[in-house]
Amino acid sequence: MDLHDYLNVRRVFRMLAAEWNCPVWAVKVIIREFIDRNWDDAMSDPEKRKRLEQCFPQGKPTPKQYIIHLGYAKERGEEIPYLF
Repeated sequence: MDLHDYLNVRRVFRMLAAEWNCPVWAVKVIIREFIDRNWDDAMSDPEKRKRLEQCFPQGKPTPKQYIIHLGYAKERGEEIPYLF
């Protein structure tokens, strides 16, 4: 993650914290829980599993990795599975 990515992720976490009226650490926990639950659910569906493995070849993303991936996908006009 370069400085640009770091600052963008930090900004997203702060915006979500303000929107959800909670601290940034809670936003990270909430996103992690959504990723964990949706990742586990997708692993039981071969089609969803294949899609996630294409988007995240290194495995289940951290909240930071997921936010970065969402940003880059949006810039390229791609759709990726929403995990939260």
